[in-house]
Amino acid sequence: MTAPTLDLKEFMRNDEIDEQWATAWAALVFRRLRELRTVQHWPGMIEKLRDDLDTCLWRGELGGRVTAAHAWYALDLLDAGAVSDERSAFLILGHIGQLGLPEEAWQQVLDEIGAPSLPKPTMARFPWVVLGHLARQGGGAVLRHLYLTTPSRIRSLAQDCRRRSNTYEDWLLGLARLVTALWARRFLPLTTHAEESGAGITVFLDSDGRSAGAQTRLPGQQSWHPLAKALLTADQLDTARRDEVFCAEQFAHVFTSIETGRYLPEYLASLVTAVNAVTGATERLEAREALRLMRSRYEIPAYLFTELEGTLR
Repeated sequence: MTAPTLDLKEFMRNDEIDEQWATAWAALVFRRLRELRTVQHWPGMIEKLRDDLDTCLWRGELGGRVTAAHAWYALDLLDAGAVSDERSAFLILGHIGQLGLPEEAWQQVLDEIGAPSLPKPTMARFPWVVLGHLARQGGGAVLRHLYLTTPSRIRSLAQDCRRRSNTYEDWLLGLARLVTALWARRFLPLTTHAEESGAGITVFLDSDGRSAGAQTRLPGQQSWHPLAKALLTADQLDTARRDEVFCAEQFAHVFTSIETGRYLPEYLASLVTAVNAVTGATERLEAREALRLMRSRYEIPAYLFTELEGTLR
């Protein structure tokens, strides 16, 4: 992999949507999937598109987390449609085509399949337009699949980032992926009127400005979003509540790590120097415990954790 132009701090801070990039991305996704004969062939191509998205992340082409999250969510929608509801899968692909193609080319596609015209969305509105359309057009299977599988995907990304980063490059990309997936989760509504009902996320910082955890404040049962309440059982809603806490904590940790520059080579070099200076048995034990805590907070990549923990044994 070539040297990155990904600036994680800028990626985290940039909350603008690059509509020009998004339009080109949507056109690419639409063209590649439309070339396939059946929806059953989509999952393999979607994985290739995820690889393409990784490349764009690595090159810093997306600008920020918000643009990346929209593109990530579009692939999640397509993946869910491909495995749960073919009709909805084509509906989602139609919205992506409408987003990516020029007006004349899109109208030609509609004429070929005999479909009515729809208002052209921007990428900023895309998640909500598709969400509403699926809810109205019997796409509950796709949405339920997303509600139930998105948390496990995020947990897997978090685990990969903390424990399977074999190189510095792996770690950088893993952090960017995790930020993207956590932000894309916001497009699956769990509660409603959060700002009016006391719901939200509280991030706790320790004396060094590090994240010491986060707490999700969820309102009572009556404030579940109608879509979530209609699609999920009571047990699944309880699980979703716990998933929300987990995601809030992960975002707090990764946000703090990036904002304080704990992913930068010079910080990691200073960490190596500090660990090599530890001598006493008690101090070495304390240093190992500190490294474990840092790993859980995305403050040290897995390969360096293994190296430094071995030094302290």
